[in-house]
Amino acid sequence: MRRIPLLVAVAALATFSLAAVGGKTAAEEAPLRFQSLTVAVQPEYDTREVLVIQEGELLPAGKGPYAGYIRFAIPKGASIDMACQVADNGNHYCQLYELEDKGEYAELRWRPGEAIGDKPYRAYLKFYYNP
Repeated sequence: MRRIPLLVAVAALATFSLAAVGGKTAAEEAPLRFQSLTVAVQPEYDTREVLVIQEGELLPAGKGPYAGYIRFAIPKGASIDMACQVADNGNHYCQLYELEDKGEYAELRWRPGEAIGDKPYRAYLKFYYNP
């Protein structure tokens, strides 16, 4: 039986490293918290890769809205399939994202189109990784 490296497990369970960067405004200082989070790690039937799907509802942890980046820690070399906001009707709206090498992992991030306030922001990430 193959074991998935610790980095994959950590990335799958602690994926949203939510902090603002750069010049912070009042709306960027309040970190986000999860209202819900679902993580699925599944083997692919025809390759050596695993499929990782993460979906969560995010709300500001402090007072006021949040307008900073949404961040995901992902394994280096992962093939990103979808990085999306999920609308109320269930449609996925893929976001323009940035990738940054952080040494042992990569950081995928995007900035929501508008500040996250009282209504949960639904984020969805899907990628493939060969452990």
